[in-house]
Amino acid sequence: MKKLKKVLCCLIAGLIILTAVPYADSITGIAPRQVQAAQTVPSTPSLLSLKTKGKNTLILRWNAVPEATGYRIYRRPSGLKWQKMKDVFNKNQTTFTDNTPTFGVRYVYTVKAFIKKNGKIIWSDYNHEGISMIAGLNQLKLNQTKLELQTGQNFKLKLPDTRHTPAWKSSNTRIATVDGGKITAINPGTAKITATLCGKTFTCTVTVKSSSVYNKYSGKYTKVKNYLKKKGTKNGSDWYVSYGDGVFGYYLICDTQTDGITLSCDYLAGDSAYDGYAAMYLYIDCPHTYTGQISMHVEGENESLDTRASFDVRSSGKLTFYYKNGQKADKDTQELGNTLYQVLSSGCGQVLKKTVKLSLSQLGVTYTV
Repeated sequence: MKKLKKVLCCLIAGLIILTAVPYADSITGIAPRQVQAAQTVPSTPSLLSLKTKGKNTLILRWNAVPEATGYRIYRRPSGLKWQKMKDVFNKNQTTFTDNTPTFGVRYVYTVKAFIKKNGKIIWSDYNHEGISMIAGLNQLKLNQTKLELQTGQNFKLKLPDTRHTPAWKSSNTRIATVDGGKITAINPGTAKITATLCGKTFTCTVTVKSSSVYNKYSGKYTKVKNYLKKKGTKNGSDWYVSYGDGVFGYYLICDTQTDGITLSCDYLAGDSAYDGYAAMYLYIDCPHTYTGQISMHVEGENESLDTRASFDVRSSGKLTFYYKNGQKADKDTQELGNTLYQVLSSGCGQVLKKTVKLSLSQLGVTYTV
């Protein structure tokens, strides 16, 4: 400490002497320092909108930055790192169309502006949170839009084409509640169950009836499901039995996620799927709804297509199939679908009779093509 005080005293004495000497009129021996002009950093682009088009297109818009030379667009799926998508060398271009997203996946976008001057690039900051949207949001559909339940019954409502979880809400919790998509019927009446995702709301109208009302189908469905769980093969959350007649394969399927039953048939035209393969799945749940849901998958020569149809299982007539983009399927696909439905209803009807001594009509399905 004594040595440090001695040093401090010497420094102070030196300063007193220096400050007592007047400054010279000019300073020699030191070259004047040049002051560089501050570099202009472009403003951060404001993200205006991100809209979905079709199933696989997202359109991003941002505001123009007047001093910018161009922009760099970044994208990331939820929870992942930013990836460079494109550099735009036009300061007046403020839109970017991305045709590479996967249907049902949420993507986040952001934009940086840049100035290119004297061979150097100066970058702006960017919106770190970004702007997000689910590809094909407007094409998503609930697995049911109308339901009839008895008090005490449950039903699992879901958006099957996305892994993202919507916000669920009931318009009247005294009639029906919803938790994570699981609907519970409380009292007789009508309630609307909504699922909101990325600003879009999907609605299912639920009609609840008193449990004292006899439902002639619920016991039959329970009988089929109990048989499958006891005698069938377990595959994940599914139980199934399968039969074949040498040409077609027939399947009865149930799972832990839904109350209904799936009937299925498939057909291989040659030695492999390359020669032609078709499969149809019919989901029925008459204790809850008379709307049957059909999906058909066809493939051959390294190509495939998927179609869907929904119908009142108590009616009759030609089924109408639609592609996943909502467009009506072509004539040949319509004919194949209606023919395959006849095969399915006949073959699975025989399997039901053989296994649980029930007919399709006893499960509520009387539809004829």
